[in-house]
Formats: sequence, structure tokens, C-alpha cells
Amino acid sequence: MHGALTPATPIDPVGEGFEVVLRNADAVLYHAALLPGDLSRARRSTFLDRAAASGRGRRNGLFRVSLLRRERRYHFAVQAYADLTGATLPTMTIRIAIGDDVFVSAADWRRTRFGWALDF
Repeated sequence: MHGALTPATPIDPVGEGFEVVLRNADAVLYHAALLPGDLSRARRSTFLDRAAASGRGRRNGLFRVSLLRRERRYHFAVQAYADLTGATLPTMTIRIAIGDDVFVSAADWRRTRFGWALDF
């Protein structure tokens, strides 16, 4: 998934961490978090864990997370590997938290041959 966030207060994704939760009406389908310091400190903060593709990752399937700050907006991209067999309903809610700033969006996802996709 990818999109852009506009926080109401200053945030520090590198120092505060990053959390993503995906759920539908039935249950939490996926939850993962990066700890403070997991993201690199650069113009584009990134996390990469190639072992996630084989199920041996450090952060519950998070493969790649990138955040790019442009003025007040943070553009993000998240790639993760997870068992989403419980994702049988297209309406799902994504929750992203950076420190105490929380962003939520409920939308209809589309099924792809690789899983589910949402343009946030």
C-alpha cells in the first residue's frame, strides 16, 4: 500500500516508530510495528528486511517501509508478507500510527493475483 499522511503535530517516525494494523469486520488481519530506530534517518526514511519474504523477518512480515517528507506531508509505502486468508471481505480498515498520531482509512480493497491492494 502507499499514500500520503498529513500529521496534525510534528512527528519523528525514526524516533517514535511506525505501526500498521489491517482489519475487516471479522478480525484483525495483520499487525506489525517498527521500533524506534528501525527506520533509517535520511530524507527518505526506509526499513528493509529481505528475510520477511521467506517468513524469517524481524517485524512480523514487514518487508519494506519507506517514508518521504515533503513539506508537511509524509508519503509512505509499505510492503509486507502475511497470511491474509481471513481477508474474505473487500471492505477493510487500515490504521497507521506514528507515535501518538493515528491515521485511519476504511475502504474497499481490490483482490489481485498477488493478494489485496489499496491505494490509500
